[in-house]
Amino acid sequence: MSAWTKANGAGDKLLGLSDTDATFSKSIGWEKDLSGFGLGVRTARYAIVLDDLKVVYAEKEPGGDVSVSSAEAVLAKL
Repeated sequence: MSAWTKANGAGDKLLGLSDTDATFSKSIGWEKDLSGFGLGVRTARYAIVLDDLKVVYAEKEPGGDVSVSSAEAVLAKL
């Protein structure tokens, strides 16, 4: 995520974070159990936008499509 923000010239305007062990995702109930596929518990696909530490957008993908967490959807909320 950090490399993506740098490569796309986001500078200090965006902070891209990942949740590699799904700790945060579990705490908000947005984890996905893929143990049946040998992958364990992972983070679901979602996007959260904060402005001055206030959540202004938080959406979890409802299915297999990429819509509410797409770049277009998130940029529209900035």
